[in-house]
Amino acid sequence: MPTRILREGILTSEKVNSLSLNAEVFYRRLMSVADDYGRYFAHPSILRANCFPLKLDDVSEPDVKKMLAECLKLGLVVTYEDGKYLQITGFGQQTRSKSKFPEPQEQLLIKCEADAKQMLSLDEGVVEDEDEGEDGAASGVEEVVSAWNESGLVRCLSLNDTRKRHLKARLADPFFVQHWSAAVKRVAASDFCKGKNERGWKADFDWFLQPAVVSKIMEGKYDNRGKASTPIRHTGGNY
Repeated sequence: MPTRILREGILTSEKVNSLSLNAEVFYRRLMSVADDYGRYFAHPSILRANCFPLKLDDVSEPDVKKMLAECLKLGLVVTYEDGKYLQITGFGQQTRSKSKFPEPQEQLLIKCEADAKQMLSLDEGVVEDEDEGEDGAASGVEEVVSAWNESGLVRCLSLNDTRKRHLKARLADPFFVQHWSAAVKRVAASDFCKGKNERGWKADFDWFLQPAVVSKIMEGKYDNRGKASTPIRHTGGNY
């Protein structure tokens, strides 16, 4: 089994700390069985057998459904392909091999809350929390856009429906929520992201909203390498 890095941010994550103790244990165990991309089977019986191999007498399949539902509701996990697979959002592990699970589509991160409500409805006695509401979501969106536009980077002049969907999807990712502000500052300090590269490419808001970009920024991919060093050569793709 590959080594898993549990980052310090998990201890201060509001979403993780909103989980019940049982659900948090499940979430942490899920990190141990998921592949390098945070993907795994979503069927409760498979999760029960592999996350709790020595506690099968203590943890039932309905228990696993409830714990998974909590993770889904908080956006820590998304399910896809009709609930056959799951992915831990913002997993941030070193990828060592190609995933044996199919890659989820972008839209799945947006519908994670709907998946959670469906899971919760299957279990009697589970009380749903009140919705966060449009005001809360709008506040987060406006905060990110404002910080980006004040950074001196290519301004976001129009917040269309597509950008709103992508940003709301990113705001469902605990890693993005914790690091987006610092990431904007690192992009603003990056010569490469401001056009000093072979193609004259500049970082824009659409690029920033791509799923893995904030992770790459925080890992230092776009940091300046010093005047004496050779700039990183990027070939193809959207950077």
